Amino acid sequence: MKIILMLLLFGMLLIAKDEKTCYTVQLLSVKKNNTNSKILEKKDFPSSCKVIYLKNSIAVRCGCFQKKDGAEDELYKLEDIYTDASITTTYVKRFKTKKKSKRDTKKSSQATCHSVQIFKKKNTQTTRDILSDMRFPTNCEQMTIGKSLAVRCGCYKTKQEARVESYILEDKYKDLSLTTTYKYKFKNIDKVYKTPKKKKRVSTKTCYSVEIFRAKNTQKNMGKLLMQEFPNNCITIEIKDMLSVRCGCDMNKDSVIARYHTLKKRFKNARISNTYTHRFEK
Repeated sequence: MKIILMLLLFGMLLIAKDEKTCYTVQLLSVKKNNTNSKILEKKDFPSSCKVIYLKNSIAVRCGCFQKKDGAEDELYKLEDIYTDASITTTYVKRFKTKKKSKRDTKKSSQATCHSVQIFKKKNTQTTRDILSDMRFPTNCEQMTIGKSLAVRCGCYKTKQEARVESYILEDKYKDLSLTTTYKYKFKNIDKVYKTPKKKKRVSTKTCYSVEIFRAKNTQKNMGKLLMQEFPNNCITIEIKDMLSVRCGCDMNKDSVIARYHTLKKRFKNARISNTYTHRFEK
């Protein structure tokens, strides 16, 4: 009986520890959906902040303090930029970094990506001499593949992104091919993981759209943007240093005029604009 009571007590202590709370500063809270998730994960918030997924919402919360004074100091630093920031409580476990298990580490080392292979020859001294005299794009890496030496460029999530890279390289490297490779073979995965800036075969076709929001791309304006509700056919576009919300993509000017008059009643700064059709493609 004593053993059972001790086990129950131990279990209650573990639950209490797991449910321990702290004071934090909440910058914003938005509806939980894929669009808001992508926008928030892409943005750079202060290092003390984390994007937290709740039951029906996504929140950005900064710091985890035992005393309210710590949260008040954090709020003082942030409230000039994030005007809707407020102090709340959250579970301590939300700020804990999970340790990677051996299984996760092994899985990570076996993760692959799509790449463009521009060189592959048997690993000999002659091949090594040839490679030492060659110059390759900055997103390319020399690597050993079995008994061969290879040069592969880019490390992309999709085959389509690797194909875009191949369009850029095919004029200079005639024998290139698409392949898959282990991510760890690329030293700077963040650098090569991006889609090439110089894209080919991207549609330049335009359509008529209604712009209902336009402001400088700052953290403060992004916060305001996330707090607003827009029609379902609207998308957020980042153009250089500006943020823009555009609704609909019509080929017919009469259709966009009708849409404009409808939106103008709610959004006073609405205006008709041209935009690329590929921005509205999923």
